[in-house]
Amino acid sequence: VTCFAAMDTAVWHLGGAVPVLLLLILRYLTQALLMIPVLMLGPHGFRSGRPGFQLGRGLLLLACSAITFIGLRHMPVAEYTAIAMLTPVLVTLFGVLVFKEHISALRWALVLGAFAGALIVIRPGSGIFGWAVLWPLCGSCAYAGFQLVTSRYAAHEDAFTTHFWTGAVGALAVLPAWP
Repeated sequence: VTCFAAMDTAVWHLGGAVPVLLLLILRYLTQALLMIPVLMLGPHGFRSGRPGFQLGRGLLLLACSAITFIGLRHMPVAEYTAIAMLTPVLVTLFGVLVFKEHISALRWALVLGAFAGALIVIRPGSGIFGWAVLWPLCGSCAYAGFQLVTSRYAAHEDAFTTHFWTGAVGALAVLPAWP
């Protein structure tokens, strides 16, 4: 939690001076490079049995990061984060709609409570944030997809290998755009 808060705050402060593309490259390249020695020294390895899972998961997290890095240029960190906290609500809703998961009455009550809390922050019709609220809402959708894909396939892949490929996919996707 501290790392996410630190990254969001750093991106918010750097956003006006450093191009988003460079921030994305640094974020994902660092993740991939830090995992190389772990995979080389441990029993994990680089090979994935489900490359489509790794690609989809990496692209979903990259989309979430890009949306967040851009969105933080338009909103304060606290408000952005409060709206982005709708992710668990979306995970629950997508789980029901896509994977036909059963949700208890208590969980539905929690989903409604979280949604009401988000509405308090967003205050539709107040004109406080306007179109800027679309950034955290879209980011939440991408992150919800990331979490659902991860929950479905994580048991079939090594966590260290998956962590490496998440960084590698993000870095490989944005590096060609840098020049």
